Amino acid sequence: MYFPQLIAGPIVRAEEFVPQLSKRPELDVAAFVRSVALLFHGLLKKIVLADGLLAAYSEAAFDAPASASMFEAWLGLFAFSFQIYIDFGGYSGVAIGCARRMGFHRIDNFNLPYNADSFSDLWRRWHLSLSTWLRDYLYVRLGGNRMKTQWGVARNLMLVMLLGGLWHGAAWNFVIWGGMPGAFLLIERSLGMHRDLASQQINLF
Repeated sequence: MYFPQLIAGPIVRAEEFVPQLSKRPELDVAAFVRSVALLFHGLLKKIVLADGLLAAYSEAAFDAPASASMFEAWLGLFAFSFQIYIDFGGYSGVAIGCARRMGFHRIDNFNLPYNADSFSDLWRRWHLSLSTWLRDYLYVRLGGNRMKTQWGVARNLMLVMLLGGLWHGAAWNFVIWGGMPGAFLLIERSLGMHRDLASQQINLF
């Protein structure tokens, strides 16, 4: 009854999930209530807010940008920014809630990303299962922050962001989508605006 195919995340690692299969799932009343709350909260965010309210404003601006006023264009831009977050956050909540209903635990995928105070902080909060996967299996394997030169660190960071873009789709727009935040992160580092990572060698951003 379980084993759903979740192609967008939250990404589940074998070392976290497989051990849960070896023991009988336990679900008490509190856990059941929590799982149902996560499920319906996720559905509310995705269906009502993202697909209903926000989609109307974003589609009005992006479907006919030439006829949109300045106010409508800005409204559509902000609506889309929140739509993509609330849509994915709601979807993740549904997945996590369904898993908990079956007695399995999955990590939270977002940590209030729009409360971030920098680009590096944003990527520590956004799509956590993908960000930590990219960190552990790409960034650290490339050498991470342990490179002898800043050029090496910058190269690793940009490669990971470009590959993260390609993870979303094999097209040039996804390469650009990955390259732009990579460039922002490099600018932030060059200006000394990123957090001190000297003691956090495995931290991607």
